[in-house]
Amino acid sequence: MSSRSRILAVDIGGTKVRLCVFNGSMEILSRRSFRTAGRTGSELVHKIAEEGKRMSRSAEFGAAGVCVPGIASKDGTMVWAPNIGRSENIAVRDILEEKLEVPAEVIDDRSAAVLGENWYFDEKDMAVILIGTGVGAGLMIGGHLISGSNNAAGCIGWNIQECDIGKATNVGHLEEILGGRSLSHLAENIGISVKQFGKTVANRMETSRHSGISARELFSRADSGDTTSRLLVERAFRLLSVNITNLANTLNPALVVINGSVGIAIADRYLEDIRAAVMVSAQPYVSRNLRIVRSRIGERAFLIGSAVAAGKKIKGLK
Repeated sequence: MSSRSRILAVDIGGTKVRLCVFNGSMEILSRRSFRTAGRTGSELVHKIAEEGKRMSRSAEFGAAGVCVPGIASKDGTMVWAPNIGRSENIAVRDILEEKLEVPAEVIDDRSAAVLGENWYFDEKDMAVILIGTGVGAGLMIGGHLISGSNNAAGCIGWNIQECDIGKATNVGHLEEILGGRSLSHLAENIGISVKQFGKTVANRMETSRHSGISARELFSRADSGDTTSRLLVERAFRLLSVNITNLANTLNPALVVINGSVGIAIADRYLEDIRAAVMVSAQPYVSRNLRIVRSRIGERAFLIGSAVAAGKKIKGLK
């Protein structure tokens, strides 16, 4: 198989960077990963180039696709990635094209997710709701990504949930209520301490920066019957239902996919309840043929979507 049909896909996450070389059938030929801790955004990009060079020795590729956790400009510059230290205005595309000597495409994680899920489901009108450390949505209508004028479409974590519009505060933003770190911090504040769970670090999902419990531990405690934990989890499912309804009413997609570590945990427990709530609350013609599903490819969506984006670039497609 020609190396031109192979693509290096890179997912820059909040805690680690994953790299895969895919063939034309999206089969993984090679993979690597490394931790982001202690590295600035620029250092991460140069490390990606270094690892990509190593991978090319055994699995040569003809293009690279990278997804960043935030916002990337149309020229491939990472302009907003708050979970990565000193990450603003880094020319990711230019650096990788110079170091790897192949065409590169840089997109945000929301767009990568919806491209990946589109590859799996083959649905042209769809949205992907991502709930992990943060909250976002990948949007596609008529088979085309919705990116917005500043490539910031889908930043639904900033959607106002309470009457705090116009105030200089994050209180009331969806991400501050539903994101993994926020759930952990809220659980800690109402008295669910780490000592009650034990430090199961190896199994942690999205861990609070405030040394609270992980979101996974919160869901586990809710499953075990803890009333307070269950109330928090049920509140999360209701908020998710509300925001899926609002998104459906705005875009009229045929498919909504729930992804992200926290999103999948909610869907595993409440998917039928979410579907029922949206069917009752959404505009009748919007909900008529709407499917709401749990992701079947999980975090692979980001890598697959990055590869799809790079493939479109070398083919001259948008």
